Amino acid sequence: MRVRTVDEIVEELWSTLCLHHELPEDFPYVQVWGVNPEELSHALVSYAYHGDPEDREVVTRALGRILRDVREKGWHILVFTVFDGWVYYEGYTPAPGERFLVPSGDTPWEVLSTLEARGVRFRRQGRRVVVAPAELAKDTFRAVEHLLPLVLSVLEDGEEVGAGEVLRRLQGALSAPRAQA
Repeated sequence: MRVRTVDEIVEELWSTLCLHHELPEDFPYVQVWGVNPEELSHALVSYAYHGDPEDREVVTRALGRILRDVREKGWHILVFTVFDGWVYYEGYTPAPGERFLVPSGDTPWEVLSTLEARGVRFRRQGRRVVVAPAELAKDTFRAVEHLLPLVLSVLEDGEEVGAGEVLRRLQGALSAPRAQA
């Protein structure tokens, strides 16, 4: 199974877009993604109405054409830019068996939610925590590191649970009322 990050795919799409349309490499662009083409479409429509006000008219004018391409080509990731009054865009469809790592958010809670969606599991081995499959968590290790003492506190030695269960246990532990003497 091939695993790539959204950032890697976006970089590739932007390079292709610049080659196809001779766009300046330092030009600002927008990246939008969804776990399927329908979610990508919703994210794109949301951007069209709430994104950069300067580009809103141009993006809205091209919206129908872009949404048709998203649906017909099965895109999950889209990169576009507004240049000289036109919208230029490229999209990406994962190959069969390919998974891409969606951005994980900023907080440890968002990271655990992302890992839950990816099917990542935690297993405690003594004072160590094993994350599997590791390749689906590779872009989140720094954020998860901060949680390791807490993760150890909610797992029994030898126990293996999904990231979602770790998240639920941690939220339960942190929201429990303090014991009274």
